[in-house]
Amino acid sequence: MTAIIKRILVPVDFGLESEVALFHAKRLAARLGARVDLLHVVEMAAAEWETDSFTVDLPQTVDAMRHDADFRLRTLLTPAERIELKAALAIVAGSPARQILAYARSHDIDLIVMGTHGRCGFARTMLGSVAERTIRTAPCPVLTVRAMTSPLDVAVARSDAAVWAPWSRGLSAAHVAAL
Repeated sequence: MTAIIKRILVPVDFGLESEVALFHAKRLAARLGARVDLLHVVEMAAAEWETDSFTVDLPQTVDAMRHDADFRLRTLLTPAERIELKAALAIVAGSPARQILAYARSHDIDLIVMGTHGRCGFARTMLGSVAERTIRTAPCPVLTVRAMTSPLDVAVARSDAAVWAPWSRGLSAAHVAAL
């Protein structure tokens, strides 16, 4: 059975990691003839922090955050890319992992491409991992990418005389060639 990828979801939090994920998703979509959906989740906890206790107007704050996110999402793709990728832009409010999963299920997403901060230990315990929760319960495959300091096509000599290569990060030569 051959899996066909027709629709790729890219959750965007406007960080470097999601920019890298979008870069890879655009390349994959162009090669596969797939469409790309960009999703931004306005976190309710973040909206609550944005308001001060004397002038709590949570709906107005969420609306302002949605408006800002809409503007920022539109700048991530050129008009030509939007047409070529048949891009859809969506903004929802709630818990990021839950909303990503709900969107994937309700829009027949075939692949989720998302950035990860690569936190571990105490930081992951305290902050959680949206990528990890998404991977565990997603209805489709999830490709996670980290923002790397070195491009994939350049080997960087390290001070210990080791040479960085894409396959040292778990990427095979076939994966690198596909990028």
